[in-house]
Order: sequence, then C-alpha cells, then structure tokens
Amino acid sequence: MTYERGIIINIGITFFWGKSYNHIWSNGAGQNMYFLKQCLEQIDGVESVYFVFWGNDKANISDNLQLDLMGVDVFHTDEVVDKTDILIEGTLTLEPHIEKEYRKRGAKIVSYRMGNDFISDMEKMVHDKPGARAFNGTKYDAIWMIPQHIKTNRCYLEIMTKAPVYEAPHLWHPIFLDNKIESMKDKHTFGYERERITKDGARVSVLEPNISVLKNCMIPILIGEEAYRHHPDLVKHIYLCNTYDKKDEDAIFNYIGYTSAVKDTVMTVETRHITPNFLAEYTDVVLSFQWENALNYVYYEALYGNYPLVHNSPILKAKHIGYYYEEFDAYDGARQLINAIKSYDADFETHVKRNKELIDSLSPLNNDNIRSYQMLIEKLGVRG
Repeated sequence: MTYERGIIINIGITFFWGKSYNHIWSNGAGQNMYFLKQCLEQIDGVESVYFVFWGNDKANISDNLQLDLMGVDVFHTDEVVDKTDILIEGTLTLEPHIEKEYRKRGAKIVSYRMGNDFISDMEKMVHDKPGARAFNGTKYDAIWMIPQHIKTNRCYLEIMTKAPVYEAPHLWHPIFLDNKIESMKDKHTFGYERERITKDGARVSVLEPNISVLKNCMIPILIGEEAYRHHPDLVKHIYLCNTYDKKDEDAIFNYIGYTSAVKDTVMTVETRHITPNFLAEYTDVVLSFQWENALNYVYYEALYGNYPLVHNSPILKAKHIGYYYEEFDAYDGARQLINAIKSYDADFETHVKRNKELIDSLSPLNNDNIRSYQMLIEKLGVRG
C-alpha cells in the first residue's frame, strides 16, 4: 500500500527542549531531528516538515539549540494538527491524547527510535530508576529504527507496540560541526595534524559519556593501560572525558588507581567537553568503546576531522573505517591503538578517502537515504 503519487503531505516531528536538553551539543538526538527533517524535505510530494511541541513555551527555547541554523519552523500542536499527514515521535515522547487528536484527522503516527530503549529500560529496572521511555499507551503505525539498535530492540518494540519495526538510515551532516569549527578557528585548529603522534607520542582521548553500559570508558582504560605498559614512549597522555564526577566512586577509584598510567599521571579524569573543542585542543587519537551501539555522532565528528579512530564497531569495520578491535578484547584494542599510532601517517590518504565516503553516505541529501525514507513513507499508506 503506497501513498498516491502527486499528492501533497505535511510532516510534523515532535521536539523537546528543557533542562536536560538546552544545547545542540547536549546529545545527538536534536541534531538527528534536523537531519531527518532535511532528508524528508527532499522527497517528492512532501510539502513541509516542521517541529511540533506541547506543554512548553517557545519563549524558553535556548539560542544554543541553534534553530536559526536549522531554519526549522516550530509549532504548538494545536497550530498544525489539522494539516499534519504524518506525525513522527522524535525527541518529545508522544502522549496518547495527542496521538488520538491526530488520528481523528487521518494522520499516520510513527515513532523514530534513536536510542537503545531496551538496554536503557533494563538498566532502569535493575537500578530502580524512573523514566523508562518505551510505552505509555500511544499507538503507532510504524517504528523507524536506526541500524545499530535493530538487533536488541526489534522484538521489544514490535511485540509491545504491535507496530512493525523498519530499519531507517542513520543520518549525519557536518553543519553543526562546521559552525563550531568556524567559531573557534582563532583559538584552535580542528583536524588531525600529521606527524605529531610519531614525533611526540599520542594524546589519546576517550569521549564516551559514561551514563550507560552501552558507551563507557571501562574497556578503553584497559586498552590504554596495556598500550602504555608496553609502549610508554608512544602514549603521551590518555584523557578520560566525562569521568571527573565519577572519580570517587569505588568502581572507578579502585580500578584506575591501580594502573601504571594513572600512577605516572599519564591517564587523567576529565569533565564533560564539547567534542570538537576537545578534539581540536587535546586529541591525536580517539579511543572508543560501545556495546550494541555501533554508530554514533562522536565517530563521525572524529572521522570528519580525519582523527585516527580505534573502535569496536562492526558496522565501521565492514566499511574499513579506522582501527577495529574485537568486542571486549582489550589486548586486541591495545594492539590496534599502537598500530594506529605507528601507521596512521603512512596510510593517511587511504583513511581520508574512506572517511569521506562514509560521511557522504550519511548525508540527508544522499539519494539512497532519500529513497529509503520515501519507501518508509509509502509503507504507511498516506493519502494526503
């Protein structure tokens, strides 16, 4: 069942802002909503794509969300409920009474899933934390899910929502990164500097947020320690970002305190930083870890600057990106980190070419991505 060629459709994407999200660099979800908007606008028959909210005040939108850079219209739900043909649940969780108002007018309802809800909800259940996002009674016509969460979340979402889950392309564009690079050009130069790591030893940055088992510094600590023990001349410094507020917790204090790298003040805990700033000022190599979260914007930001990336993402491995280590294998990770430090300059042009191919494939303006989202819309059976 497809939507009729030649009809005009309007698409709303729910959008949240508040204390937990008031800066475009707070997390990748807000950026993702803009990239989704940008891609959907390219589809034949789509007249307009806009952000939708309720229970909030537009006067409270922070300039740091950079809506001016996005060029996006933001409407209260009452302003657009009569014209919206597809309502996509984005960063603002859709409430059942809102869903019903759109359904009365024939709209299709989609949930766009960017996070690993299943593992996040497991963590909240185990640790008795509030705020599980997944279910509140809202009914959907489809779930659009980015590739890295299909394995862990498909059954969870399909069984509980009774809606089909479809894989949707992960989108990224350097618009926000370019804007940040321009704003700091008088202080720092963004991008990998050739021959620095072979001359002075590498400054290694671990940028994981440390708020979930999905992305944290535990394996990178082992990798960094093993690499430093055997090649102290090659590892100049290891920065553990987003760890300063956790440094006194037993699990981290009694862990890193026994490493040679910490004892020698080579490995340090750091506060949270805006990624491009930290890359430009402190980084030669990015060392990362993920568990069932094989794509994220930090990878793309590092690769856009052509920084060597040591990672365990099977999706990036399949595209021959960076230096891959196997799953939780810290020994392999240490080998790959040293390999990156030793060989990156010699292989630099090859990495630049592959990085560009990856970035181009993620673009909201990439024809393959546009076609994929058009097919997802067709599956909804929108009539306009």
